Amino acid sequence: DDDVINPEKTLFIEQLEPGKEYEVIITNLTGLYRYRFGDVVRCVGYKHEAPIVEVAYRKGQFLNASGERTSEETFYKALSNTVSKKWNLSLKDYTTVEYFLEGNRKPRYVVFVELSEDADTTSMNNG
Repeated sequence: DDDVINPEKTLFIEQLEPGKEYEVIITNLTGLYRYRFGDVVRCVGYKHEAPIVEVAYRKGQFLNASGERTSEETFYKALSNTVSKKWNLSLKDYTTVEYFLEGNRKPRYVVFVELSEDADTTSMNNG
């Protein structure tokens, strides 16, 4: 499956393919050897020979307002699928905030999304 990050296959940055996601692993001269940051980046294209990457999400982060422990990766994939397939838009960025209400109301999440500049948000009301 092309969507699964394979920890056994290491690529150099110039080998990234546009549209695919990769976990950042570094080695440096000061002692870090195959250090996993937990950041997952998406290659969005190239400028000359240099890949253009954006941070997609962070592995190991969880939403946990009421004990459900939903991973950021699972949430991101659900949100991006909704934005692209149901709304026909492009997700540029997002943030999620755990929101705790006073009284007997259950906690909830507030999600703020940033859509691409060319997005027509009228399709959001049809889903």
